[in-house]
Amino acid sequence: MADTERIPIEARWRIATRSVSALTMGYEMALETALGEQYAGIVERIWRERGADAGVYASAFGMPVRNAREIAEALRAISRVVYGPEFETRLMRSSDDVAVVYTLECPLLNCTREMGGEPERACTSCRAFASAAVEGMNPAYALQFRSGMCLGEDHCQMNIARRSA
Repeated sequence: MADTERIPIEARWRIATRSVSALTMGYEMALETALGEQYAGIVERIWRERGADAGVYASAFGMPVRNAREIAEALRAISRVVYGPEFETRLMRSSDDVAVVYTLECPLLNCTREMGGEPERACTSCRAFASAAVEGMNPAYALQFRSGMCLGEDHCQMNIARRSA
């Protein structure tokens, strides 16, 4: 049996999440070729389903999600586990009603670029995941994207806010 203990835990985490990102992007590229116009809707549903699990994870690990600030912190932690240790976010400002999160480094986007894919591919997946994650953690809140690295900007801005009544 292989001695995985020789590989530091941080390196194992990086390798595992990088491998999953590469597999995901490879499958997405193949699906797009095979399915044509149906591709976008199918991939979005898959990522939304994964994002909905964030509520389960937040609950299982005792992460509070009562307000925008708490949801932002839980989203940052869960997203880092899903996307890997290179996923870098910063909570720019927060209150109970609104939180602004910047993504500064995205392994999914980096992997997409390395595989020769269009950056927008990562954008669609990420937005579906993050939106469903917020809704899964607390349906009283919604996520809005204000900018995106996959659209050529230097960061992604996500605003978490209470839904209008």
